[in-house]
Amino acid sequence: MKTINAQRDTSFDIAKGIAIILMVIGHSGTTDYIKSFIYLFHLPAFYFISGYFFNDKYVNDKITYAKRKLNQLYKPFIIYGIIFLILSPLFYEFHIINKPINIEIFIQNLFTTLIFQHVEELLIPFWFLRSLFTVSILFLIIRWLNYKIMPFNNLYTIVACIVLFAIGAILGVKNVHLPAQIQKRICSTSFFCKWVLFKNYNI
Repeated sequence: MKTINAQRDTSFDIAKGIAIILMVIGHSGTTDYIKSFIYLFHLPAFYFISGYFFNDKYVNDKITYAKRKLNQLYKPFIIYGIIFLILSPLFYEFHIINKPINIEIFIQNLFTTLIFQHVEELLIPFWFLRSLFTVSILFLIIRWLNYKIMPFNNLYTIVACIVLFAIGAILGVKNVHLPAQIQKRICSTSFFCKWVLFKNYNI
């Protein structure tokens, strides 16, 4: 694989680029067949690639890991959320958004944005930042438990990966909706977990 430097493998940049292109195609009104095919893997691909770069050193440095994720995921969510919220009246005047924003709604949306919940109408794709943050923290807990239970074996992580996927799939099939879309987060965590198989076993 060609590399930009000793630390960066461009194959992952290419993989993310392909996934982004497929994401755009899937949302652009393509045929149902193509859309169904793309939706089989396009989101799991992003979780998998993110999980691949998880470093086990953070199992013993959870505070640093949490700070990194807050900076990478929470910070841009808040910055752009507040900017777009402030500009919402202007967007409404230009018919870019459909709902007017009064003081009460502004304060309510500001609060929910600060607690990592509200997604401004024009920033709907930012739900992924919130999801990836939750999944990253869940996986850190899984790895911490793995080291506590069997420090020299990845079996716990692999089993957790399979169990989480099964639970998420069952809840999805039964159309069960939990608070903060937990049913989706635990299923997404299973894709984040799969880095163990590919990275540690050279697949």
